[in-house]
Amino acid sequence: MKKRALAIVMAGLMAVSMSSVCAYAKDEEKEAKTEGFYIGLSNGYWGNTWRAQMVEDFENKAEEYKEEGIISDYMISNSNSDATEQLNQINAMIDSGVDAILIDAVSPTTIKSAVEKAKAKGILVVIANDPAAYEDTWQKIQAIWLMEQIEGKGDIVKITGVSGNAADTIREQANDDVLAEYPDVNVLTSAPGNWSQTDAQSVMTTFLSSYDSIDAILEQDVMAEGVI
Repeated sequence: MKKRALAIVMAGLMAVSMSSVCAYAKDEEKEAKTEGFYIGLSNGYWGNTWRAQMVEDFENKAEEYKEEGIISDYMISNSNSDATEQLNQINAMIDSGVDAILIDAVSPTTIKSAVEKAKAKGILVVIANDPAAYEDTWQKIQAIWLMEQIEGKGDIVKITGVSGNAADTIREQANDDVLAEYPDVNVLTSAPGNWSQTDAQSVMTTFLSSYDSIDAILEQDVMAEGVI
């Protein structure tokens, strides 16, 4: 029953915008209160509005659960896309005695030893932003849509995420797979926007001053407003 209650608490923390999940966690409130779970959040990247909002939402929900007695305490660590730093932070959480860890991984391979260590100690591990690629990722769908808009030909530029981050690598591979099917599309240049509107705006400004004609921009999620 303890594991079930803990899993429900973690679901509530992961889905702070999903009222149905949070309500389900409330149904287990009496049982969970007696446990006083200690929760860790290991965030692999810090530097854009999306991640800042994610961490803030987690903290707000954790404070709510703490006030209600569902969790005893929580800890948050942020690494700036440094896989080794994140590994050390997760190990520190394990050593501090957390009951569960929510991980937004920089690298799926680097944290493997820490995940195995946590599992051996009976600590629940939840990967919040699984870097494993699906056959039809949203990035692939987006790239195909863009190719359709320019009718499979023209000059484009690419603005990528954080170089070396597993999620960025997977998304860019999806882009490359799609572009390989469109030989009449010419990629003029590519540069990282770091999933930041400010950085993406700076990159796009440079692109506009460097090229007379750009037919389309292939970018990722939260940078769109900066690009525009």
